[in-house]
Amino acid sequence: MTEDTNRRVIERLIDRSGLVRHSFVMDPVTVTGGSTGYLYLVTGYPEPEWDVETQMVESEPFFRYVLHDGLARSGRADLVADLCRDWQVFLDAGETSWPECWVGGTRCHGWSSTPSRDLIVHTLGISPASPGYDSVRVVPQLGGLEWARATVPTPHGPVTVEAQADGRVLGDSPVPVVTLRIVMLVPPDT
Repeated sequence: MTEDTNRRVIERLIDRSGLVRHSFVMDPVTVTGGSTGYLYLVTGYPEPEWDVETQMVESEPFFRYVLHDGLARSGRADLVADLCRDWQVFLDAGETSWPECWVGGTRCHGWSSTPSRDLIVHTLGISPASPGYDSVRVVPQLGGLEWARATVPTPHGPVTVEAQADGRVLGDSPVPVVTLRIVMLVPPDT
């Protein structure tokens, strides 16, 4: 894929004006407490109610990690934190867990916990640099955030990272940090 094609695909995937929240599995028009996905396997899917030339269906929470992983692989992990703000609809609705779909679905769905993983892996950029977390990689991509902080359990003990928008990173790690893209490293308690 060329650089220009990659850029255009990313723009289309994150252009909220061109995204539609719709699920054939949890169609709010036909669902009254259950999934219609199995029914459509028999009857066929209805025609889309959106302009298929200019709009596309937004990924559901349980599948959003695929979008985030793709953005990160394309060098745009900086977009992930803002995309995780979509989960605010659940907080506003008083949810105490992550639902499966934007509308409907199970009320507590482990696959929908995308922000819990992606804010650590993509936004703070914390991941194992070697098998068994014998070393750790820290590559913060805060996007529009002023700061982010997380503690990640490892077999050797917790790794704690706090990154600031100005490039400062505070960290505490029981294992070597082998990749660190920052302006300066400040030890904790300073």
